[in-house]
Amino acid sequence: DAETTSNIGTIAGGVTTAYLATSVRRLISGQGAVVKLGGEPGPGRVLKNLAALQVNLGEWSKNPPGIFTPPVPPGPDNPVLPEEKQKPSSRLSQLGMLKTLFAEGRRTASEARSLRQSALVPYLSGTLPVRFNCQTKGDLENALRLAKELEVRAVLESATDAHQLVDRIAAAGLPVVLSADFRPGLARPGDNLTDTALGTRDPRTPAVLAAKGVKVSLYAPTTESTRELLAI
Repeated sequence: DAETTSNIGTIAGGVTTAYLATSVRRLISGQGAVVKLGGEPGPGRVLKNLAALQVNLGEWSKNPPGIFTPPVPPGPDNPVLPEEKQKPSSRLSQLGMLKTLFAEGRRTASEARSLRQSALVPYLSGTLPVRFNCQTKGDLENALRLAKELEVRAVLESATDAHQLVDRIAAAGLPVVLSADFRPGLARPGDNLTDTALGTRDPRTPAVLAAKGVKVSLYAPTTESTRELLAI
């Protein structure tokens, strides 16, 4: 089918399944799934329709899209209003909102839970993991703290500055999903250590974490490098 044809380069590289993540622009942006990249179209391609809860810490989710409610019909008595700004707007409010949400989910009786609270049940029980997308050292520290306080199965995703917290990550026993920030056969401009607003990229990070017993996996930073993941 057309979808399989569009994935043929990835499949040719030996990658036959994929984790579908949700957006990073919201604090809790949804639930990821695991799918097959080839085969007959239909529900059989979905290996796991609920795989993880996506929680995004740091810069990306500090400025979520606003909510615009258009007036119908617009007029002097029903004016067009500016979009409503959504929270969080700071790292402190990120932590507060997550703690409040999970605390409410734990103390609310099952029959009284809202749809939002009911969606948290497999994560509160530890049946499914929570993937914390976090890049900088500070955001990683917040993720480690939240994983312990919220008592959830956690995965650290992106984790650009993980090389600065290797011992703490190993002690917490959390797996790490890192961006493969290079492509085989292509030289990186500049030196190996790249400072960005989202942390300091270091290609040695996977090896340093693995040496401490941390489970590490890599994901492609762009669709162009997806087919080369196994080579990496």
